[in-house]
Amino acid sequence: MGDGETKQYSAVIPGGVELPEAVCAARMVKNLLILAGNEFIGARDVSCLPGGRFLFAARRRDNLWVVLRIIPRSGYKDQVEKGAPHRQILGLKMAGDQPFYVGWPGDPADNRPHVCWGETKGKPYDAIDHNRLQWKDGEPLYIASLASKELVVQGTRESKPYDEIIPPLFFAVGRPLYRAKLGQKMVLVWGEKESRPCDDISVPSMEDKKIVAFATDGTRIYELTVKTM
Repeated sequence: MGDGETKQYSAVIPGGVELPEAVCAARMVKNLLILAGNEFIGARDVSCLPGGRFLFAARRRDNLWVVLRIIPRSGYKDQVEKGAPHRQILGLKMAGDQPFYVGWPGDPADNRPHVCWGETKGKPYDAIDHNRLQWKDGEPLYIASLASKELVVQGTRESKPYDEIIPPLFFAVGRPLYRAKLGQKMVLVWGEKESRPCDDISVPSMEDKKIVAFATDGTRIYELTVKTM
């Protein structure tokens, strides 16, 4: 619907943006207007950062996406930091003082995504679940697919491949914690420790320095426990 009088803008932020600080809002509007009139035609995943800074993914006129970080400087023109170009950027957030996201290479011949943090780029995979991208103990934690299998990646370390990683993906006492499918069976995995195969396993929880879940195997119901200390 429209009344024919709505002004059109070249930079659009889908879904709206929450702006906790007025100074951040003012700087964001100013910079988006400047950038939109220059080389960018779209923006999304805008985050306001402490000190009036903000972070977002911007689409260039050649349809490639880059991460932009705006840093205010008193009495000077705001500093704009631009990341490497990608065909797509998803799951953008901050990890410490660096941008953190899933990106697809600018080369259309390479359709495999990789996780990026700061200037570091992880291994490419067939698919990466950007909705469950986490930053734990100074490194990324996520679920990836490779050769029709799924695995958990912590930093650059990969778990063994499974038929399916079952969300949610936790981080318990320095190690990934999750459930995984092996054929028709399911296992509970904490780091390199793996439970016996079961028909079904409940979502695990932490109880008094141990991981606890309930499992079924045929008609039997029992408790799975993993000591973390």
